[in-house]
Amino acid sequence: MVAKRGRLDRFISKACQISLRQVKPLLAQGQICVDGQWVSDAALQIDSFSTISCQGQLLQERQRVYRMLHKPVGVVSATEDPIHRTVLDLIDGPAIPGLHLAGRLDLNSTGLMLLTNDGHWSKRLSAPETKVAKHYRVGVTHPITPDYIQAFAAGMYFEFEDSTTAPVILTIVADRVADLVLTEGKYHQIKRMFGRMRNPVLSLHRFRIGGLYLNGGPDADRTSPLATDLAEGQWRDLTESELGLFVD
Repeated sequence: MVAKRGRLDRFISKACQISLRQVKPLLAQGQICVDGQWVSDAALQIDSFSTISCQGQLLQERQRVYRMLHKPVGVVSATEDPIHRTVLDLIDGPAIPGLHLAGRLDLNSTGLMLLTNDGHWSKRLSAPETKVAKHYRVGVTHPITPDYIQAFAAGMYFEFEDSTTAPVILTIVADRVADLVLTEGKYHQIKRMFGRMRNPVLSLHRFRIGGLYLNGGPDADRTSPLATDLAEGQWRDLTESELGLFVD
């Protein structure tokens, strides 16, 4: 999914079906344009998002896409599935090559999902070292007691990964409802952590990633331009200001 980089002259050679030797005079004559600039450097590094033309002919033009979506229950966090509808099935309009999920939710979980065709962005967003906080509201079977707060903050060891979870902030909202803040996403992590407490999860909703809220969120200012109302199954493109929330 990551946009691969490569030399400009090799791209032109392949796209125009000419030799590398034939590319050199085109560069010298100012016949090749990259991202609106005439270029002469054969070794210039380009990627799949570079806009490239040669002698006035457009060879490549691909825009970066960043979207948010409200995932309903019963929709799979995948690009394709033989049984269930997928998140991509909810996106109407022309198919976008390389569009994929920046993080996942279980089949019966709901909430905020991010999609993009920019592999560098999704990889950085999902990497544990970036510590982008994900916020969830969880409903469980049995009452949540104060000892949960310390247990989740201390982390739990899972043999499956042979690792201990990073600290999780748990806030008790009601007798059987809690808000959780995670900075990583191990396999079924929330359900497994509550399972360790012998308290099965009944519902799980992600309402925030970083500074981006879905449907206002339990702790969001609903007057904020970053508090977005999307019905289940709806999506929209992120704004420039929202993209700025995920810039280091």
